[in-house]
Amino acid sequence: MLWTGELIPIELTITHVTRGGRRLFAAHIRDQRAARRAEAEIREQRSALHQKEKLAALGSLLAGVAHELNNPLSIITGQALMMREAMEERAVADWNGLVRRCERISTAADRCARIVRSFLDMARQREAERTPTRLETVANEEVELLGYTMGAAGITIERRWTEDLPVLSLDSSQIHQVVLNLLVNAQQALEQAGGADRRITVGIEADRVAGTVSLTIDDNGPGVPEAIRSRIFDPFFTTKPQGAGTGIGLAVSKGLVEAHGSSLTLGDAPGGGARFIIRLPYETAQANEAETVRPVAKADQPAPRHLLVVDDDVAIAELLAEIAGRDGRFDAILCDIRMPSGDGPGLYDWLCEHHPALAGRIGFVTGDTLGPLAGRFLARSGCPMIEKPFTPGDVAAFLDDLTTPR
Repeated sequence: MLWTGELIPIELTITHVTRGGRRLFAAHIRDQRAARRAEAEIREQRSALHQKEKLAALGSLLAGVAHELNNPLSIITGQALMMREAMEERAVADWNGLVRRCERISTAADRCARIVRSFLDMARQREAERTPTRLETVANEEVELLGYTMGAAGITIERRWTEDLPVLSLDSSQIHQVVLNLLVNAQQALEQAGGADRRITVGIEADRVAGTVSLTIDDNGPGVPEAIRSRIFDPFFTTKPQGAGTGIGLAVSKGLVEAHGSSLTLGDAPGGGARFIIRLPYETAQANEAETVRPVAKADQPAPRHLLVVDDDVAIAELLAEIAGRDGRFDAILCDIRMPSGDGPGLYDWLCEHHPALAGRIGFVTGDTLGPLAGRFLARSGCPMIEKPFTPGDVAAFLDDLTTPR
């Protein structure tokens, strides 16, 4: 028997009997290692189930939150873009400042929309929708977005990568959200740690032999204590002060990265501090790969004339009508799926019974794609759907697609 120095947990049971006036003792020793392993596995499974229940609850919460946020975000985005276009058409020099303000409003609204959609993607657990993306462009945009707040906090950001990085097939919106979350976490860690020399380094490296492209975010803060490393990706676990974090950022980021068949891990930065590593597969985007081009209505088709908009939010209905009215060539119905009095599925079923031709020209607008009603109905009907918040360009392309003869 080989001595390994391992401590073996045992269960010792001692019994005694009296035989012929003599007391005899019998000892039974049982190795507890298998039982302990089984208990640990049960605890892990119970913990995993608990986390799944938390994520399910989070998904239910997000369904309502997203619906409430997406309506005002749609109005902000649509009205800002239309205001900017109107001012640019008039070409009034004094309005340049207002045009820039519109751009900032639109950018901020788009950022909010991207965050909401990232949460929804995680809750839906659907695969990423990939398009040709430059990882260095994603990193640059997030660094520039946080440039002012980082500088105000006395934090320097360094960027390290070569010029020959490949174009990858990624869901750009999801990767944007992951990089943003990791940079904000690094910023908060450095702000809590204090000190004069505070740095964040964003690096990208392609390893063709290993078949990976790695994006690393290093900070020179205190790092992550060994005792909590196994828990930092757990939903709702946080070491931040009350009110400074929810504990879902890293869990969301890990889910989004894994949706790409990739990994998000924690390491140690050179010289101390935390390093988060996103490893993506080295799958270059094909030269002819691009976002799906929506079909364009044929010129020889008779021009449709009307658009019926059905929505319980007057501001949304007016915005949709105004966007479509600029072209005025649509003969279709746009309807919200969920409304207090009546709903989209009810209208669709009525059209199928009384006006089947129009049932093929109805599209739905929703900010509640997590709700069971929306999912079941869209699967049943096969009707096209556009998610809030939307831009005027999104609506125009959606209407083109909806009214193009199949």
